[in-house]
Amino acid sequence: MNVKRCYHSSILLSNGKVLIVNGAKGPGGATDRETRKAELFDPETNKFELISSTKLERWAFFVEKISDNKILIHNYNGWEIYKY
Repeated sequence: MNVKRCYHSSILLSNGKVLIVNGAKGPGGATDRETRKAELFDPETNKFELISSTKLERWAFFVEKISDNKILIHNYNGWEIYKY
């Protein structure tokens, strides 16, 4: 990963890549700085690529795929439709 994180979420995309979003930048969860960063992991090349950040920083949340290029991210901080 380009950004070290814990308490993030990931989802397998239809193109075989894995989308990884948000999380905390350390093992302490909420006591550490949360991140807005998102990355794609390509298992064919074994490489991570930073992509556009989400609008909110969050950890301990849920993601749901809602279309080929959108996911719903939600937790106690609210919700967001993220386009990748």
